[in-house]
Amino acid sequence: MPELPEVETLKNNLDKKIAGKRIIKTLIRSTRIIRRNPSREFLKRSLLKKKIMGLQRRGKALLFFLDSDKALVIRLGMTGQITLSHAPMQISDKYTHLILTLEGGLKLQFKDIRQFGQVFITPAKEVEEFLQMGPEPLQEDFCLSHLKQILNSPSHIKALLMDQKKIAGIGNIYSDEILFTARINPLRSARSLSSHEIKRLYHSIRKVLNEGIARRGTTIRNFRDGFGKPGSYQHDLRVYQRRGQACLICKTPIERMRLSGRSCHFCPRCQN
Repeated sequence: MPELPEVETLKNNLDKKIAGKRIIKTLIRSTRIIRRNPSREFLKRSLLKKKIMGLQRRGKALLFFLDSDKALVIRLGMTGQITLSHAPMQISDKYTHLILTLEGGLKLQFKDIRQFGQVFITPAKEVEEFLQMGPEPLQEDFCLSHLKQILNSPSHIKALLMDQKKIAGIGNIYSDEILFTARINPLRSARSLSSHEIKRLYHSIRKVLNEGIARRGTTIRNFRDGFGKPGSYQHDLRVYQRRGQACLICKTPIERMRLSGRSCHFCPRCQN
């Protein structure tokens, strides 16, 4: 599933190309991805001739702010892709569910194999209330004391990092990498961490997420950036999907377990 670094990469790709352009045509080929909207016609009317004023990322959601004081929100789900192209769209591609034609012939295409993604319109001033996400971990106001408050919980630290109402944007891949970098076992309860461990975790969150952005995200299977190119952070992963391989620090085999219904990769020696 695309996480904060992947969606930030998309935002950085697309904002420079489409900000200031109007939507002149909307083609919707699946009603499942627009299920939060009243109807297909409602979404088309809400987008027709509207100018895209700019893009923002909130957690794992991509926000297109329009000149109608509304926002188009796209959640990528498990397999969602957003690409921008001048080329005509191959309508025979059954996984392409939304095509926005912009001024100048640009086409913004949303493709989603499993159709867990979502596309919907909401008043711009209600975006925060609708998404109900925790703080952005890379913003300046996300400070160490704020993280300490969030960690006052009996939850496993791995599960808490992935709770979007606690911290926005971190999912399965980056929580594994963050905890390894911080040398914290994913089974630890959040409130069991010492002040020193919380400080390590804080710096690890910022380090790993910034690394992911710098490498344009992680492509395990489906993720592509706004121009259809894969990310490269998968080549730098320390534990995620490395079960049985030697830890890069101590050479102990990386282990995998199930935690809160998700896979979890860790080094049993380095993370305690």
